[in-house]
Amino acid sequence: MPKPNAKFDLADVRMRTTRYAPYLYRYVASLIPVERPGLGTFSVDQYGRVYYDPALFAKYSLDQCVIILLHEVLHPLLRHFQRAEDFLGENPTPQQWEWWGIACDLAINQVLRETRREIKNAVGHVVEVWKPEMPTDWLLPEQFDFPLNLQVEEYFRLLQKKDEEEQQQQPQESQDESGEGDQGDQPGDQDGDQDGDQDGDQDGQQDNQNGQDGDSDGQGQEEDQGEGQEQSGQGGQAGGSGEPYTGSQQPEPGKGTGGSGADGQPKEWECPPPERSETEGHDGYERDRITESAVLAIDERAKSQGDVPGALSREVEEILRPKVDPHRKLLAAVRNATMFSRGVGDYTFSRMPRRHLPGGVRCPAHQRPEPRIVLIIDTSGSMGKSDLEKAAGIVAHELKKIPGGRLHVITGDTSEAWAKEVFRADQVCFEGGGGTDMGYLMEQASKMRPRVDAMIVVTDGWTPWPKRRLPQKCVVCLTEKPERYNTPPEWCDVIVLE
Repeated sequence: MPKPNAKFDLADVRMRTTRYAPYLYRYVASLIPVERPGLGTFSVDQYGRVYYDPALFAKYSLDQCVIILLHEVLHPLLRHFQRAEDFLGENPTPQQWEWWGIACDLAINQVLRETRREIKNAVGHVVEVWKPEMPTDWLLPEQFDFPLNLQVEEYFRLLQKKDEEEQQQQPQESQDESGEGDQGDQPGDQDGDQDGDQDGDQDGQQDNQNGQDGDSDGQGQEEDQGEGQEQSGQGGQAGGSGEPYTGSQQPEPGKGTGGSGADGQPKEWECPPPERSETEGHDGYERDRITESAVLAIDERAKSQGDVPGALSREVEEILRPKVDPHRKLLAAVRNATMFSRGVGDYTFSRMPRRHLPGGVRCPAHQRPEPRIVLIIDTSGSMGKSDLEKAAGIVAHELKKIPGGRLHVITGDTSEAWAKEVFRADQVCFEGGGGTDMGYLMEQASKMRPRVDAMIVVTDGWTPWPKRRLPQKCVVCLTEKPERYNTPPEWCDVIVLE
């Protein structure tokens, strides 16, 4: 292992990645280097550029530089910048951006910690194990008491929940402290002293400001020019290769702050997009092609050698074979349930057809009745707040897709507690809170007149099911993953609302 003051450069760091993660070398080699003195570390943007400070080669060892570079590389490779846009929406708050950066690092640092390569001899025995050097101050899930091997979005929700719990505890603690301190305070004397001191300080500051007005007038133009130059260098407007970085932002890989490859937000030290910059960068097509090649290499390595970290294998599996959106699957199931429930329609003489036969012969017009769908929502005691929120989301989703824009909703636990035809999701009343028997509610809905074509059941699954197969098409939306004891009948279409 080289010493921290060894002489090496970016090419050596790139080549060294083959020692620990050979399946990532092609992606690392495709990065466009941009030298940025004063940056202090590596940083990768969303256009395939790697920014680096030559001083870090003397500050860190070769293996430490490799792990920092791999950390930054995994952000754009796993599409964190695109996932941030899809997950956070258009106008996230600064707090949400901070949570997202920490969540990305929590997910990536696990991958790097599990990265290892076993060197085997001719007979297949392991003779050496190569593992990179992990910095001791990087963020890990156990520091927050979070589970391992979760995705970025799941860590984000845990961070958000943790922050909300801390905010709820702070008012109680501050109220207790203020109650104890009021007993021994003498507000009259303190207020008088503070008012006098503040008045004197404000008068002195006002005199100083008036005396400086004349001097500052001559410098106004120079300050305006300087501010304009500083602002033009922010938000992805930094210069090209070789220019030093002196901005206020500072990347800290592994600690929640990195390049735009992690969140898609331009940083002070980054160059503008390729179409507006002299510095080369990958456009959308080239970026997708390189990413696809790297993902396929990781998947092939995981199947042939088995030395790819499990968390990275799961991320690659999600990219190559993504899960079906539950809402799209639900829409397809409902369409399939209602498309052939009443045939192709019927004929009616209540309105005239568009075409007329010669001779005054009257022909019937064709009509197709609207399908009748019933939504049953489990409101038993086992359904938590998040489960009911998912149920409300299903109501809002189905109202947009079902012909007529109205939906018959039934809520209850062991019996029907509330039933009504709704036009908006906020009209649903979640009444119940006792035991659970969705089988009874489904059987009662099956006997409704006019006849029900399909029924959607939203439940956590911990319920008895109908003892016989119902004639209607049944779609069960589970708010949690099914287990052995809460699996719906095989004649139901099951959708897990993750």
